Amino acid sequence: MMFWLKKKKIVIDAFTENDIVATHPIEESSKNLPNWYKKLKPTLEVSGEGHTLNIPTFKRCDGISDLIRNSFTIPMWSDLSLAVNADGRFNWKYPSNQYNFGVDQHPEFLMDAAFSPMVHTKVMSPWLLRETKGINFYQTQAFYSFNEFGGDVLIPPGVVNYKYQQATHINMFVSRNKTYMFKAGQPMMYLVPMTEDKVEVKTHVVSAVEYKRILNLSAGNKFLGSYKNLKSKGLCPMSRIL
Repeated sequence: MMFWLKKKKIVIDAFTENDIVATHPIEESSKNLPNWYKKLKPTLEVSGEGHTLNIPTFKRCDGISDLIRNSFTIPMWSDLSLAVNADGRFNWKYPSNQYNFGVDQHPEFLMDAAFSPMVHTKVMSPWLLRETKGINFYQTQAFYSFNEFGGDVLIPPGVVNYKYQQATHINMFVSRNKTYMFKAGQPMMYLVPMTEDKVEVKTHVVSAVEYKRILNLSAGNKFLGSYKNLKSKGLCPMSRIL
């Protein structure tokens, strides 16, 4: 007798206190396809040397389509203009302070200037994520939506976990002497769940008081090693509000 085991469903809760932010939710990458990809035909007819053949385009690439089917996208929640000077200093503008969650930076010496002359910036995100099973997510640039930036913006990859921390800030390396316009809805990062179970994202617009409470719970209480300390003890800060 053969038994079919039903796959578990893993839920990621996404919290924001802003209704407008929620109009650009974290959702399946299939809902955030770049225009060039949506317009592309699966095959093209090519003639040469007496032959006419249908050849596959990028739309038939399994590596791309599997990434799209198995990931979620974090988009920009508002327009953001980021201006970077020759000396590495930068400033930014949002259309309204309502969406201005700030832009931070890690100084070059913390990375031994490994990515110089590019400049590090961290766009502070309004999204807090909670996932209680403790699965890891591979996080990387939404590469196929960044063609217009011509390689001047790099979002480094990493593995993140939303059981022990909730932040979704967007680290970037950008070129100097440039101004970048990131439009609302611009796909910024892919989140790839490192599991074969079905994963679902649920969006929650909460009160400012509740949002601050969630934010405070994920704040570290050590100068060094807060995240590792929580993880080693199996302590989920979000469990206190479940």
